[in-house]
Amino acid sequence: MPGGGAQENKGSATDPTFILSCAPCNVICSILFRDRFKYNYLMNLLNENFRLVNEPWIQLYNFLPAFGTYLPGEHKRIFNINEELKDFILERVKEHQKVLDPNNLRHIDCYLSKMQQEKDNPQSQFDLENLKVIGRDLFTAGTVTTHSTVRYGLLLILKHPEVQAKIHEEIGRVIGHNRLPSIKDRQDMPYMDAVVHEVQRFIDLIPLNVPHAVNRDIHFQQYILPQSQ
Repeated sequence: MPGGGAQENKGSATDPTFILSCAPCNVICSILFRDRFKYNYLMNLLNENFRLVNEPWIQLYNFLPAFGTYLPGEHKRIFNINEELKDFILERVKEHQKVLDPNNLRHIDCYLSKMQQEKDNPQSQFDLENLKVIGRDLFTAGTVTTHSTVRYGLLLILKHPEVQAKIHEEIGRVIGHNRLPSIKDRQDMPYMDAVVHEVQRFIDLIPLNVPHAVNRDIHFQQYILPQSQ
């Protein structure tokens, strides 16, 4: 496995970052493209993007975007990364378009079929640009954040061996050693479920998070979310 296992590293310390990054990336690639890829290029982009987003200066630019527009710096690299990710997705999309079978729609093919159906509708949201943005968001929001959460979780259970022991006991009792876990197991594993939620509550994944804004006035129940100026 990438990153090496216990035998390969002969008991020495190893950094699990890359292999933990591959796991959620694998899932997203399988959902979107029913395929897997060589991850070095893609993971380097995603890791660099995550690092830049968490830089103090970029956090400041998020709150004061006018400064980021005119001042030089690493923050401009984020825009390049976004375009590279969208280009990566576009290449995969073109491959699927070549072999699109309306009678056998799977994964991203469903979106492509809908896009084809609404090609003459100027109001349609099913277009190529939206597809690239959705794919980019899935990768950027789903890969590094997931593997960072898992890394935090590993660190926390290393610091709390009594929790680790209870997790092992529940996994052994419910799942055992002869099959893979299933989502159905969750209802029978309240301790593991609680640990996962506590990890997500406890960690400081993105200190200031990503600012959000609305492009028009939104009325939600008794509240009004005004358009951002």
